[in-house]
Amino acid sequence: MGDPGQVEAGVDAVAAGSAPGPSVGAYPSELETSVVLADGREVFVRPIRPDDADALRGAIEAADYDTLHARFLGSAPTDDASIRRLVEVDYDRRLALVALAADGRGVAVARYEGQPGSTRAEIAVAVDVDYRRVGLGSALVRRLGEAALARGITRFTAVTLAENRPALSVLTGSGLPYTLKISQATAEIVMALDGDDGPSVGSADT
Repeated sequence: MGDPGQVEAGVDAVAAGSAPGPSVGAYPSELETSVVLADGREVFVRPIRPDDADALRGAIEAADYDTLHARFLGSAPTDDASIRRLVEVDYDRRLALVALAADGRGVAVARYEGQPGSTRAEIAVAVDVDYRRVGLGSALVRRLGEAALARGITRFTAVTLAENRPALSVLTGSGLPYTLKISQATAEIVMALDGDDGPSVGSADT
């Protein structure tokens, strides 16, 4: 899916190291949409599918060390079981949206990972280097938030390296209310999807 780029850590690291996820749920075609970026380019956004496995593996294998370290905080998952878990989601507690360029190449992915009965989910975002700073990552976060709220999730959480400014910018630039806590080398963000008693936009605690 292209070079994943600098991204939020946490959720993909958790997913890659866990047991296989639940069976693939019914594909939510209503989440398919087109997005026009700040530079005029248009991308097609859709939920991830099991047949995205090869493209995802290729993107991870092509990424540079700094990208992989920022995303996974360690070794990147390329084994079949880990890749399968990332592309086989239930579209409820686990959901990912991918953005495709006009040529069909995947240029971004945003995902959340939640647990049954919980109203919180971890979020992660990856954007191809050629599609950064044009609003794509933040647009995916907003659309993922809408999908999550419709499924009973009211908070997104993420933990990343404090120096991972591109990831933080994508999340804080989504327009969703958030709180940000930075402690030594890590940053933790909580985003309110329902706007009910949530944190204030731009609230930060260092």
